[in-house]
Amino acid sequence: MVKAITVEYSAGVYIKQTLTELTQNSCTLFEYLAHLDISELEDYVLKKYYLRTPTHRVGTMIRLANTYYFYDCGYEKILRSLSEFNQKILKLKTIPSVSTLNDFVHLRLSEQGFDDIMIYVAKSLNKYVTKRNGNLDSTPNEAEKYDKHAKFNPHYECKMYKSHIVMIDKIPLIMTFSNGLANDSPYLKPLAYKLHDASITFDLMNLDGGYDSFENHALVKHVIGADPYIGLPINAVQNEDGTVDRIKHFCNKLWKQGGSKYKTIEEQLQFLFENDRIEQVGAYYRNINHLNMPKEITALLSRQERIHAHMKITVKFDVRKRKNSKKGLHIKAAFVSYQLLCLCALQNDMNPNQFEFIQ
Repeated sequence: MVKAITVEYSAGVYIKQTLTELTQNSCTLFEYLAHLDISELEDYVLKKYYLRTPTHRVGTMIRLANTYYFYDCGYEKILRSLSEFNQKILKLKTIPSVSTLNDFVHLRLSEQGFDDIMIYVAKSLNKYVTKRNGNLDSTPNEAEKYDKHAKFNPHYECKMYKSHIVMIDKIPLIMTFSNGLANDSPYLKPLAYKLHDASITFDLMNLDGGYDSFENHALVKHVIGADPYIGLPINAVQNEDGTVDRIKHFCNKLWKQGGSKYKTIEEQLQFLFENDRIEQVGAYYRNINHLNMPKEITALLSRQERIHAHMKITVKFDVRKRKNSKKGLHIKAAFVSYQLLCLCALQNDMNPNQFEFIQ
């Protein structure tokens, strides 16, 4: 729903305009975020993380935290840059202190809080998406040369960490954080169950060859509910355990648990998945994937890498000069900031991932 904001620009002078009108030339991030509707998120954070009514509105504190990760400068500089007009559009009665904003990010919410906000915003973003094509890929977060906790990755030729990001169409949904040498494949499982718990559905899920395993094929289909399209090596072959005959055979062997070869193939696969035959179920879907891999998958994965690059340019999506214990917090908070920018664009009928007009 397009939202028009009415603000007293100066004594007795009011302006009213939509975000589309505002961004025809350029605008500040404060003006942009004034058009973001996060009232439901504000209530959610208030109920979960506060015992009494706070001095400053939760929605305003979230917007100020967003500003920190966009402009890449200290809390003090951001708070000093708040003009009288900015205070009005953000509905700030008093400017919070630096320590108040710092405590909100690091103590009140912390990493777990931003995890919860990430899922909540993902549900909101999901409502605006019509193309149900999902992508999962990792992207490097470059570390400092002398970071003793970071691992050197020979592929990227630098010390780094990794962010494993799930997207739907062009929209970032959820992510998790790992060290720079982590194998991508094990990170699908926790992300799959987060998507399942959030009731976010896909028609298909595109993943590169780093996620290729029987288990992951089964998880994508039976937990996320999408057709798995995972990049396969050139020498990939059909697996015998994944044939229909073997599926029926093992279903029949488990007749005491309720298995039957006379059920439909979908019912048999679901039964085997629920009875610890996950790898065999995955072998069936990997065989199908091997025969029917769409040619456009590579193009879709390339598009995701471009969006990752754009995200790193837009918000401070790195871990340099961060304490080791706070690296996960900062990456997730920056990711949530980018989510909120996309949500604001979608709420106002604008194209997400285009924020060049923000000064």
